[in-house]
Amino acid sequence: KPEDLECDFHDCETGRVGVALLVNAQGDVDRCLVTASSGKYKLDEFACIIFSRRAKFEPAINHDGEPIRWRWNTAISFGPPPDATSSSDSE
Repeated sequence: KPEDLECDFHDCETGRVGVALLVNAQGDVDRCLVTASSGKYKLDEFACIIFSRRAKFEPAINHDGEPIRWRWNTAISFGPPPDATSSSDSE
């Protein structure tokens, strides 16, 4: 969402951030941990902000059918869209 972005993509850093989300029994993110840093603090922090605000999961269920806490690992890449770096004008 545009309101999640704190800077224009032309001015932002680029990189990939690995995160682990600790999900509660209701399916909400309780905590985000950076598992693979981009090497850029702002991107690492922003990745967790995005996932903490927007991620929602179906509750995980144990063998007794009760909802449980769990961990989800993923990664996110930041950068301009692929077509934003090339010109489509041909003259």
